Amino acid sequence: MKKSIMSFTVVGILFLLSFSTLAQSNDWTGKWNTTLLGNSLGELIITKSGDIYTGTFPNGKLDGKYENGNLTGTYTRTVNSFDRTGMGKMGLFTFIMHAGKKSFEGEYKPEGKDDWQPDNWNGTRPSSLYGNIIEEQAAKDELDKREQVLKDFANKDKPAPIKPWTGTWETDVLGKLKINQKNIANVLGKYRFQVNNKFTNGDITGKVTDSNRKEFEGHFKDSEGKSGQIKISYSYIVNATPGYDFSGVLIYDFTPEQKKMNIPLTKKVVSIKGHRVSSLLPNMVNYN
Repeated sequence: MKKSIMSFTVVGILFLLSFSTLAQSNDWTGKWNTTLLGNSLGELIITKSGDIYTGTFPNGKLDGKYENGNLTGTYTRTVNSFDRTGMGKMGLFTFIMHAGKKSFEGEYKPEGKDDWQPDNWNGTRPSSLYGNIIEEQAAKDELDKREQVLKDFANKDKPAPIKPWTGTWETDVLGKLKINQKNIANVLGKYRFQVNNKFTNGDITGKVTDSNRKEFEGHFKDSEGKSGQIKISYSYIVNATPGYDFSGVLIYDFTPEQKKMNIPLTKKVVSIKGHRVSSLLPNMVNYN
């Protein structure tokens, strides 16, 4: 009897979790009002067939897939002589859903460009997703009930990050590192470490450098005047030490004294590893 109850419970949990994943993946379907550079890009309508998402918007189309809560894929457009968007005829895109599931922040990389563009391709839901207020409320109530059941079975204290680098990290070189990935081309960091009862604070500015959002590089400078370049990647890409979420290097700039030396010098390179302790947006006002 106990075995039957346990089997039923396991099956029930798996069913609820799979239903939750389905509900999350369907958050993308429907109508969106989109903008680019603050100007209207028109209505985007997204449909789903199997694992494939298809979207249509004025003079364009996109094809994508659901991945870690985001929608990623390719887009194609018919471009005329009046086009000033800079999106080109085709390229890559990633849409990142906001917590309320009523809006998203988008990033794109036109064909032939090396970097993802900081001019966000954003979207918001119309006032009624289903075109009928009563139907919309009924659907919301049903999803709320299912979400409550899931909360009884799953730990919600540490949600997965919406943006790969945003959060708080413990590192072996820079101490506590706080990162705010505002968009693909604007990533800010603050760190603080202690040596011999003395605290050193530092700032980082950089960007995500690959299409999978798993590599980050930028420039660091601390309160002691030391500066240089930071390059880090998620562990499963670079086979880093088990137990750490990222690894990489710090490449230190030459000091003023070293620059005055009339001899060939090699920049100091230090390995760095880090472990994520929080996926929440950190307080970027201070270094604590």
